[in-house]
Amino acid sequence: MVVGAGPTGLVLACGLAARGIEPLVLDHVAQGGNTSRAAVVHARTLEVLEDIEVTEQLLRLSAVELAHAA
Repeated sequence: MVVGAGPTGLVLACGLAARGIEPLVLDHVAQGGNTSRAAVVHARTLEVLEDIEVTEQLLRLSAVELAHAA
């Protein structure tokens, strides 16, 4: 059981799922917002996210977004 569906809780849930453990995520809000409050992703965050194999995808998608914004 993971309590909290913020960035830390969701990364923990992804890490558990990657290791074959089905997480149950509980949060005090019934559903998430439809907007992101994240303006940047720091280098250390990308290093931590490498463990759950999402860094490459984040970088690839951000490059696409940046290319479309220009």
